[in-house]
Amino acid sequence: MKKSLKSYLEGFLFLLNILLVFLLIFENYIQIPVWMFPLGRLHPLVLHFPIAFLLLLLLFDAFRPRFEMEIEHFVIKYSSHLLLIAVFVTTASAISGLFLSQEEGYDPESVNWHKWTGSGMSVLGYFYYVFRIKIQANKMVQRLATFGLIGLLLITGHLGATITHGENFVFESWKPQSVVEMDNAEVYTDLVQPIFEEKCVSCHNDKKTKGELKLNSVANIKKGGKTGPLFEGKDAEKSLLMERIFLYVDHKEHMPPKGKTQLSLEEKQILKWWVQKNAAFNLKVKELPKNDSLYSLAQKRFTKSTTEEKYDLKKVSLETIQKLNNEYRVINTFSKTSNALEVTLFNSKFYTAKSLEDLTEIKEQMVTLNLSKVPIADKDLKTISQFINLRHLNLNFTKISGKDFGGLLALPHLKTLDLGEIKVDLKNFRDFLKKSKSLKSVSLWNSNLSKEELLSLEKEFQNISIISGSEENVLKLNLPFLNNKPVVFKDSIDLKIAHPIKNVTIRFTTDLTEPDSLKSKIYAPGKTILHKTTTIKAKAYKTGWLGSDMATFTVFKNHYKPDSVVLLSKLNRVHPANGSATFFDQVFGTYNANSPAWANNWAGFRNNDMELLMVYKNPTSVSEVSLNLLIETETGIYPPQLIEIWGGTSEKSMKKLGTSKPVQPKQSTKPFMQMASCKIKPFKGTYFKLVVKPFNVLRDGKPNPALFLIDEVFVN
Repeated sequence: MKKSLKSYLEGFLFLLNILLVFLLIFENYIQIPVWMFPLGRLHPLVLHFPIAFLLLLLLFDAFRPRFEMEIEHFVIKYSSHLLLIAVFVTTASAISGLFLSQEEGYDPESVNWHKWTGSGMSVLGYFYYVFRIKIQANKMVQRLATFGLIGLLLITGHLGATITHGENFVFESWKPQSVVEMDNAEVYTDLVQPIFEEKCVSCHNDKKTKGELKLNSVANIKKGGKTGPLFEGKDAEKSLLMERIFLYVDHKEHMPPKGKTQLSLEEKQILKWWVQKNAAFNLKVKELPKNDSLYSLAQKRFTKSTTEEKYDLKKVSLETIQKLNNEYRVINTFSKTSNALEVTLFNSKFYTAKSLEDLTEIKEQMVTLNLSKVPIADKDLKTISQFINLRHLNLNFTKISGKDFGGLLALPHLKTLDLGEIKVDLKNFRDFLKKSKSLKSVSLWNSNLSKEELLSLEKEFQNISIISGSEENVLKLNLPFLNNKPVVFKDSIDLKIAHPIKNVTIRFTTDLTEPDSLKSKIYAPGKTILHKTTTIKAKAYKTGWLGSDMATFTVFKNHYKPDSVVLLSKLNRVHPANGSATFFDQVFGTYNANSPAWANNWAGFRNNDMELLMVYKNPTSVSEVSLNLLIETETGIYPPQLIEIWGGTSEKSMKKLGTSKPVQPKQSTKPFMQMASCKIKPFKGTYFKLVVKPFNVLRDGKPNPALFLIDEVFVN
C-alpha cells in the first residue's frame, strides 16, 4: 500500500472514530436525515467482513511464530495494512449500525448492549492498530490485548445474532422433537405455533419486534401489533394476517419478506382455516368435523410427521427455477431437504397456455400445482397430465367444463384435487373417482351437485374425503377494491371498482351510508364521474355466495399542486417520511403498523408545529386546504389541535387567512384515517403557509404534545 493512501486511510479512520464517539454521546439530540437511512440498512451487509478478518488477524498476532528478519519485516508490514482495512470497515459497520438502531422494531436493551460493544470494538481496534508495535513488544500484554478483543468481538457478534434470530438460535435444532398423536393434537400448539416459530418469530420476538408485533406467545398474538389485533372474528379474508401472507412474493408488504423462507401453500391454508375457526387457542383437532378442511389439513400434516413421503427426484438447477419464476408464476422448493417443487400461477389476465407448457421443464419435480382463479380450459388438462409426480392440484374457479377428468388419471400419485365452483358432470366424475387409485381428498365448494348427490358420493367412496360447501362453510366473497390509479385527481375522475371474481354485483354509496343488496346503486363502468373528494363504501354480491364485507376507499381532489414546497419545521425523528416531498407525492400511508407504508409514508410532528410553505409561479385562488391524517389514540396519535392558513404575494407579506380545529376523539380508538380541512374565503396569492399545531394530552397531570401524522395535503 502506498504511503499516501495509507496516510489518507489512517486520517479518515481517525475522523470516523471521532464521528462514532460523537454519535454515541449525542444520538438523542441528532436527527439523522432520511437520505442516510439506507446507510443503516447496509449494516448487515458490511459487518461480516470485519468479523472474520479481525478474528483471523488477532489470532495470527496471538500465535504468530518467529520469522527471519526479512520475512518478519514483510509480515509486520502487510499484516498492518490488512489490519488497517479491517478496522476501517469495522468502524464503518459500527456507524451504519447506529443509523439502523434509529429504526423501530428492536428491543432497546438488546440494541443498547450491541451498540456499545460494537462501538467499543471499533474504538479499541483503532487503538490496537495505532499501538500495535508497542503492544507486541510485551508478549503478555499482546496476549491480553488480542484475546480481550477476540472476546469482545464474539460477544458483539452474539448480541447481534440474538437481535436478528432470537435467543438460542444456534442450538435450537438440538431440541428434541416430540411426536404428537392425532387424538391429542391441538390446532394452535401442534399446527399453528410451529409455523410461527419457523417462519415468523425471528422478526417478531422480544428482542426484535417489527411493527411492535410479537408472535412468540399466546398473549402477544392476542395483543397484536401497533394497529391492534391480527384478526377480527372469523373473517379470514379481512384479517391482517391473511392479507400479508397471500400477497405475491415481490410485493413490499408480503410476509415473510422476500429473501426469507416462505410459507408453503399448506401452511397458508392451515393459518387461514385456523383464523376462520375464530383463532381458537385451545381447540383440539379431534373436535373438528371429519369433513372440515382444517381437519383434512391436520390429518395430512400429522400423517406426514410420522410417515413423511420421500421424493426420489432429480434436483432442478437454481438457474432453471429462476428462469421460470416471474411476477405471475412462483416456484418454491417443497422443503429444505427435498427436490420436490410447488408451483402457483397468479393473475388471470396474463395467463396463456404457454404459462403451463413452460413447466414441462420441471414436470418430474412438481408435486403441488395451484391454478386457482387461472382461466385454464379442458385442453390444458393434457399439459397437466404430463406432471407425473403431482400430488396436489388446485383447480378452484378455473374454466374447465367438469365433463371429463380422464386426463388426470395419467397422474398416478395425485392425492388431493380442489374443484371449487366447477360444474361437475356427476356420471363422468363418478367414473373418474372409481378409476383413480391414489386420490384421498376432493373439494367441491359451491358445485352444481345437490346435497343428495354429494352424500351419495361420500357413501360410495368412503376412502376419499369429499369436502363440500356445507352451510357451515359457505364461501364469502372477497372485498371489492378500488381500481383507480392514482386516486388523486385534479378536476374529475371516472370511478373504477373491481372484484377478483367474475359476474359479481357491486353496490355502492357516496354519502357515507352502508350499501345494501336491494336499494343501493349498482356499479357500472364509466357511469360514475366524481368532481370532489369522495368516500365510497361498497359491497359485492353473487348468487350462492355470502355477500362481502363493506369496503371503504376514498378518491381525493387536489386542484392546485404547488410548484415548490419547503418544510420550515423539524420532523419527528421516527417519522421523517420523504421530507417536504411527502405531502404532494400521491403515495399514501396505511394504518397497518406491519406495513412499510406505515413507517415510510407518514410524516410526524410532536414537539413543534408543522410549517409548510407552498409556492406558486402564478397567482392562485385558494379556498380550502385539507390534510389526510392517521388517528390512533390507543398509541398516542391524535389529530392536531389547530390548523392555520397564511397567504400573500411574497413570503414576508403573508397574513393569516383562516383557522380550523379538527374534532378530537372522545374515547380510545383503533387506527383509522381522517380528513381535516381548513376553509377560507377565496384568496389569490403566490405564497401560502400551512401551520399545524399538535394537540396537548394530559400525562401525569401535565399537558404534553401528542404525535400527529400526515401523508398528503390537498389544495382546492
